[in-house]
Amino acid sequence: MTKAELHAQVDAMTDEEAAEAELVYAPDWPSQKTSIDEMRKRLGTRAMSRAESAKFWCEHGSRMQPPDGEG
Repeated sequence: MTKAELHAQVDAMTDEEAAEAELVYAPDWPSQKTSIDEMRKRLGTRAMSRAESAKFWCEHGSRMQPPDGEG
């Protein structure tokens, strides 16, 4: 991505989107900063357990299709 492309994306954001944005500069991507473990630490989340995953897919799996029905 060029600086001009990055500036264009930032300029296209609403103030609300910009307030929620977080930039992670990762020249050596993929890197430790972009690993799922690091993202989970930053976001305060965790992986689902097998039981949680099974329950989720039983409850929501039928709705996990593209909105246009092309699934």
